[in-house]
This record gives sequence, structure tokens and C-alpha cells, in this order.
Amino acid sequence: MDDKPEENETTNRLSTKTSIGKERTEKRNSIGSAILSLVSYPNYLGPLTNRNSKSLSKRLSSHCMMLESDETHDSKSINQSSRTNKTNRSSIFTSSIFTRDVNDSTERPESNLSFIRRKCDEWLIHGLPKLAQLQFSINECNLIIDKEWQPFLNEQSRALLSETIKLQQEAIYEMLSTEVSYIRQILTMTDIFMTSINILKSSQRDGIFNDIDMDKLFSNIKDVLDGNLLFWKEILLPMRVKLQQTGLPMDPSDLKDGFMKFDIYFKPYLHYVLDQKASAEYFKQKFSRDDLFQHLITWIEANFTNRLSFSDLTIKPLQRLTRYKLLLEAIQKKTQETRQRNDLLEM
Repeated sequence: MDDKPEENETTNRLSTKTSIGKERTEKRNSIGSAILSLVSYPNYLGPLTNRNSKSLSKRLSSHCMMLESDETHDSKSINQSSRTNKTNRSSIFTSSIFTRDVNDSTERPESNLSFIRRKCDEWLIHGLPKLAQLQFSINECNLIIDKEWQPFLNEQSRALLSETIKLQQEAIYEMLSTEVSYIRQILTMTDIFMTSINILKSSQRDGIFNDIDMDKLFSNIKDVLDGNLLFWKEILLPMRVKLQQTGLPMDPSDLKDGFMKFDIYFKPYLHYVLDQKASAEYFKQKFSRDDLFQHLITWIEANFTNRLSFSDLTIKPLQRLTRYKLLLEAIQKKTQETRQRNDLLEM
């Protein structure tokens, strides 16, 4: 594409030279004819005296000088046109290359809001890296539970299943299924909210979460999660596995070891509950004053939390802690066997 303008310029110069040369030839022929007539037909000048001879020579010399002057002028015009074209090409080259470099070097730096939006888009496509250091891996804890428990019973157990036992099994299974749901909600706090804020803080960009205190904002939520993962892995998960392997109804007495050590499994809750009010106030302050923080929290709530707000998730541990007693009472009300009732009462 770049060769076409040069071809056009060359064609134009050749055309100009041809036109000028043609004019020069015609002028030369005209002058030559005049000279020839003067030489061949001297009668036009009268008798060829010395005076007439000098006049003829003078006129011939004048015609030759005019021809030479025209040729010189035409040559200068062509050269000047050539230099002008070269200058124009040079200026075009300069503006298209060097001017672009100058403009590129003066591009505005990326704003903090644009940086956060770009990171959010990347996370939607590739996912967030897991930065929270937990005591147990999620794969190890096998946080998967089916919606129904009855398909795991064998044919004999289904045949002997009374309405009372059915209600009891549903209450026990609610304990297991709600525990998995709750743990996944806390994982939203650690794997999404905490991780995204930590990544943006580590970018070391001025004005992006440099002053956010993670302990004030999240308290010891990771310790709380570790406690529930341990409770699930050692107490509740074995009950689900036993149901799947044996096909027999779940025994509520299998919960006893876990609830008799309740203060050990759930000790981190004491610290979290005491911090909860101050953490909620700190979040409210940051959300109202920091537009970048507000943008990130709103984006996470819209994409990852199943319509739960940050504040909703932070009070989930308090709600779960008080619900264990209600779940045990629901199981106890639907239990008739004496041993199981006594164990539930002790729990």
C-alpha cells in the first residue's frame, strides 16, 4: 500500500517532464523556423549590408538566449517540484512514526477504579486464587451431601420405616445438610471477600485498601471455619458415610461425642462473637467512605453470595451457634428409644 503514492508521484513527474519537453521542442522548432527563414530568405530583410548582417546576428543571438533561458527555467522547476515532494514525504513519515511515539508515551495511567474493574473481570473468567490458609483442605472434608436420605436405605429398612422414625431421620439429616450449607457460606467470606481484598491490598497501589484492617473487618473467621470443618469431618461426615455404606437409619447417639466436646470444637466462636459488633461498625464505616471498597463489595454480592450481603454473612456464625440446640431438640422430640433420648438430653 505504501508503494502506490510513490508510483503516482513518479508518474506525475514524468508527465510534467514530458509536457515541458514538448513545449520546449515546439518553441525550439518555432525559433528554428524563424532563423531558417531569416537565413534562407534574406530578401525579407532587404539588401544584405553590414548593418543588416549585424542586425541578423543580433536577432539570432537573442532567439538562442531565449531558448536557453526557457530550458534553464524548466529544469529548475522540475528540480524544485522533486525537492518539494521529497520534503512532503519526509514530513508524512515523521508525523506517522515519531508523533505516534510521543502520543503513546503520554497515555494517562490506569485509575484505581479501572484497575479494580479489570481484576474483577479477570476473576469472573479465571476464578480467584485461594489465599486463605485453612487447617483442612475442602476436598479432604468432602462437603457434598444429597438432598434426600431415603435412597440410601436398604429394602428391609424401608419396609420397617415407621412415620416416627422417618420424621426423626429427616431431623437428623437436616443437621447434616444445614452444616454443609453453613460451611459453604463461611467459605464465601474466606475464599472470596478476604481473598479479593488481600489481592488488591498486595498490589501496593496508592489508595487501594492500604488502610483496611483485616482483623477488624473479619475478626477470626478463619478459626471459626476451621472449627466447623473439624466438627464436620470427625462427627457429621462419618454419619453420612455410615448411612451410605450400611443402608440403615442414622443413630442420633453418634452425635454425642461431638456435642460433649462442643466447647473444644467451637472455642473460636467466643472471640468472634465478642468482636462482631465492632466488626460490623467498622465495615459500615468503610463501606460509606471508601468508593473502591463499596464497588468491590457490591460486585461480589452480585456475583457470588446468592443474594446474601456481606453483613448477612458475618452474622451467620452467631445464628449457627444458637441453632445447634434447636436442631437437637427437634431430633429429641421425634425420638422414642430411651437410650437415644437420654443421649440427646445430655447433649
